[in-house]
Amino acid sequence: MILEMFWSSQFISGLSISYDVTECLVKLHDYWASDIAFSLTLLSQFLEDMEAYAEVSKEKSTGV
Repeated sequence: MILEMFWSSQFISGLSISYDVTECLVKLHDYWASDIAFSLTLLSQFLEDMEAYAEVSKEKSTGV
């Protein structure tokens, strides 16, 4: 569900980057499943970082 919100919010542009990030997260499935609380914290921090990255990218592209 978190990943769906992430991708549907379009924080990252470009299919190549989206695919690479998704592939990494899927490969780490066993680790995510072994400690759900830690995984949710880590993923929420990841989403915050990507949101900040998207804001900076948007500002750079609009010249703000």
